[in-house]
Formats: sequence, structure tokens, C-alpha cells
Amino acid sequence: WKDGNATLSALYEQITMPNIRVYIRVLETAEVPAIENFKKQLSILMKRYVEAKDNVKFLSTLERHFKNLESGKLRVIFDTIPSMLDSLRMVWIISRHYNREERMNPLLQLIAKQIAGKVERAIDVQKILGQYPEKQAMEKLSIAIDVLEKWQSTYENVKRQIGEDAQNSGMDQWNFEKKYLFDKTNYMTEACRTLSSMVKTSYQFRNFLGKELQNVTGDSAAIEKVRKEVNNSLAPILKIKWSIFDEDYDKMWEQMQGRYKNSVTAIEERCNALIDESFKKEKLESAEESFELLEK
Repeated sequence: WKDGNATLSALYEQITMPNIRVYIRVLETAEVPAIENFKKQLSILMKRYVEAKDNVKFLSTLERHFKNLESGKLRVIFDTIPSMLDSLRMVWIISRHYNREERMNPLLQLIAKQIAGKVERAIDVQKILGQYPEKQAMEKLSIAIDVLEKWQSTYENVKRQIGEDAQNSGMDQWNFEKKYLFDKTNYMTEACRTLSSMVKTSYQFRNFLGKELQNVTGDSAAIEKVRKEVNNSLAPILKIKWSIFDEDYDKMWEQMQGRYKNSVTAIEERCNALIDESFKKEKLESAEESFELLEK
């Protein structure tokens, strides 16, 4: 809109110059046939100039929000979403040109796409599952989920406010197709929840298979074997070359999750067998340690 406004402003200044106005009046007086088509085109030009000027004025109020979406971290984006959507609501109410679906809907879709892109770039699956400590991984996933959910919940609140305003003013409501705004971000939310569950499960297994279990059972070889199974359960996911946030790979992602769940079930059985076998062989050296282990 800025580029369009700059171009149209230059044309407007040229056409409204005194000497050009004189020429137009002369042509009108002479009733030159081409003047009517010229006036129609001039009218279209003026409407587009007014629209571009108006849109630049209102969209400029959103510029800082858009910069936050482009360059801010997820926490900044989380804080930006409410004020950004409230500003969009004001634009919808006041603007003479951005209060139509064909203008606002594409803008909201671009915002949804930008939010999804920022989350996808922030969540590196290999680092989340294979490098970060549990706390760091969970924090990254938590803020990603918060941002994705904040986007839809804030939109719904603003839509409701616009609906209430519309009852008194007669202006249009926000009745945009939600699949274009939220299908992608909702899909990503579920993927982040799945990653969060994987991080938590792996941490719980590694915590259980620690020194306390080894001290209690004395079977370090069996424990190490199960530890390798825990690591191997995530290996296929760490090797994927496609994005788990891409819905085109949803079937492959479902298969990955299914295999992981089967691995978790098998590991749980191994852990239970370790404890049972230790009891049977009377390997437990301390009743207090044993109960503490079972509480895990």
C-alpha cells in the first residue's frame, strides 16, 4: 500500500497541477470525444488514490505489531497478539476501506501464516528431543503452545466484541472462514503437545532408570539395556527430514507417534519386569529405597 500510495500520489499531484486543469477544461469546452473516457479513468484513479492514502494511514498504526511478528521472539509475539487484534478491530470500525472481508480476511490469513512460521522456526525437533535439558525443552514448547492458542482465543474475543458493536452500528461482523486462520495453528498446537509428552515421558524413564534403581536392584546391565531402548524410541523422530508441522505429512507423523507409543509400552513392561525380577530374586537391599523407587 505504501508503494501504491507513493505512485498514485505522484500521479495525483501531476493531474491536479494548474496547467493540467486548464487543459482538461479546454478539452471539456471543445467537447473532444476522448474526454469522457479520460474523466472515467480519472475518477477510478482518484478512488484508488483515496483508498491507498486511507489504508496507509490506518495500517501504519499496525506497523509496530507487524514488526514484532517478524522479528520478535515467541514471548514478544504472545504479548503482541492482543493489542494487534484490538488495533485491527479499530481499523475495521473506523476505516472506510479495510472494513470489508476482501481486505481484512487476507490480512488475517497473512498474520496466521506468520505466527505459524515463527513457531515452526522456534521449535527444532532434533534439539527439543535430543539436546535440550527437559526444563528448557518444556519451556520452549509451552510458550509455543501459548502463542498458538492465544492467536485463536484473542481472535474469538475480538470477533465477539465486533459482533456486539455491530448490533448497535449495523457494521459488518467478522465471519471469516476459520479453517484458513486456525487449521494450521491448531495442527501445530497438537504437534507441540505431542512433543511435550515425549519430552516428559523420556525424562521420567531416564529419572527412573537412574542410580537409585541401580543401587536397589544391582542389575546395571539390564538397566543400561532399557536406557538404550529409551534413546532408541526417539531415534526415528530425530532422523526425519520433513516438518512435523506440515499437514502434508500427517499420515507419516501419525505412524511415527504410533511406533513411539508401542516403544513406550514395551519400555514400561521392561521397567516393571526389572522391579518384579528384583523382588523375586530378593535383590532389594533396602525396603526404604524400594518404596521410594516404586513411588516414582
